[in-house]
Amino acid sequence: MKFPVANQGWRSHKLASQTSDDSLGEISMIGGLLRFITQEESSHYFTRSSAVACVAACLKSVGHNIGDIHTWDGQGVPPTAMNPRSLTLVLGGSSDTDPLMEDFQQLPNTTLIIPYQYKTVGSMLMSALRCRLDILVETLQEDFEHVYEYVETNIGVDFVQRKGMSRPAAEFSWEGRSAKACPIAKRLAAIHFPICAELVAPCYARIANEHYLDRTRPNVRCGVIPGRPELARFRAITAAVAISIASRLAPASFKNVAHATVMELDHEHWVSKICTVLDNHMDTGSGLPLHMAVLILAAVHAAHAPIDTEKTNDRITGWRNGVYGIVPDILLHMTIGSPRMHLVCIDYFWANVQVRKDGSIRSAQTPDLQTGDSQDPVFDTRALQHPNEPGLGPAVPCSPDIPLHLSLGTPLSKERDLCLIGTIGGCVAGTVGILDILCALLQSDVEPKTCPGHSDPTRVWHVTTSAWARELYTKPISWLHPTFVPVEDDHCWAIFLAGQTATQYRGRLVYRCVDCAVENSVTASGPNPGNKRSGVFVGLFPKNSESAASK
Repeated sequence: MKFPVANQGWRSHKLASQTSDDSLGEISMIGGLLRFITQEESSHYFTRSSAVACVAACLKSVGHNIGDIHTWDGQGVPPTAMNPRSLTLVLGGSSDTDPLMEDFQQLPNTTLIIPYQYKTVGSMLMSALRCRLDILVETLQEDFEHVYEYVETNIGVDFVQRKGMSRPAAEFSWEGRSAKACPIAKRLAAIHFPICAELVAPCYARIANEHYLDRTRPNVRCGVIPGRPELARFRAITAAVAISIASRLAPASFKNVAHATVMELDHEHWVSKICTVLDNHMDTGSGLPLHMAVLILAAVHAAHAPIDTEKTNDRITGWRNGVYGIVPDILLHMTIGSPRMHLVCIDYFWANVQVRKDGSIRSAQTPDLQTGDSQDPVFDTRALQHPNEPGLGPAVPCSPDIPLHLSLGTPLSKERDLCLIGTIGGCVAGTVGILDILCALLQSDVEPKTCPGHSDPTRVWHVTTSAWARELYTKPISWLHPTFVPVEDDHCWAIFLAGQTATQYRGRLVYRCVDCAVENSVTASGPNPGNKRSGVFVGLFPKNSESAASK
């Protein structure tokens, strides 16, 4: 769409009585076009904004009722519309145009969304400063890349679920604790990272001098104005630190996708909110809870305004704002490669999933299961088995005897949050909350890389997938022995079973050895709290694994 440039001189003169901000004129003009589209009796619209003409062409291409789009030099008699609802871009003259733009003077309060990529962070930071300063965009980009390289090299993040945790959390590991930084760099870092000042101090090495320290005193940190480029650069570097640390929550994707932010650096609010959360959780044993990690990433990737993360819903597992999304990696691939998880930033349409009005994607609850007569600890699980099905004995890996299909959806109840729905032969076999899947995945990280060998193999209660699916909510789970459900590399069954049993029955995925998994999975109570070896173990390993070979 190569429309000519609009009459810029006319626009500045026309808008002088409204505002000195020319961006308000473009926004107001586009707003006028939208009003024109909604008025059925409108027949012809004149504009002096090429942006309006471009927006009209885009809207027309997707089906909106807009006629021909023409240009006119503004000389002589205005052209007559050849088709109804036509639009004319006026390039000169003094005739009146954009008649419906006058009612949009309040639009400057609209949130400014700034798209960016790794190579354009410097431009984004300059835009976020909201004023003209004697700083080069290239300088801000170099500052960011210096910070990003340090953080990428020295900070690692692992999502874990430790004993006593009800939700996954991100634990930060600092490889660069021995990195030396000068005292001034530490003082600059301590302004927004008082707890982790020594760890992030090297990020401020490029401005670590008395001049910058003097310009960032508390009594002059209230805002960024022309004549204070030192304060502006300090605040931009602090934002770069926040972006770089947040990127470690999605290490495989952040550097390669497009992002959007509503960052504002003309005051301290944005950096203070983000940095306070990171500083309070980076160097502690508690880690950063999953829902807070999602919110931090949403602020730097999905144009979400920073909020009080302590008061948000702890069932948040993802975010979406237009094409910008944040989801656990297991939901993108529906496969399990290892007992690890990371968040993934995406910049494309992913799936038609349920999203709350604030943009959050929340995990649904997994329905409770029963073990027959749950009041009787000696319940005979053989009643739920067929005579020809294996019972008690060493673990025997095998493939599922019926196929399972997994899809994203919402529960069968009135709840409208995200879950995985398992179907067998077109019938619903159950629903699983996303959080329970993640918990089971992280709690399964108990097997040693090499099995030490076992002289007395664990006796497990074998349950086939068809026996498991026979009843919707009543399952053949043993109270006295580990319950073993072999699925042999069927990731759909593995994800479904682990999520179904994670909370109630200490569901675990077994990657190599059942004996190692049972012996090391004693941190949570199983179906029988008195028997730490009870629980549900989902055998993901194939027949030729070391577990099978050791038998």
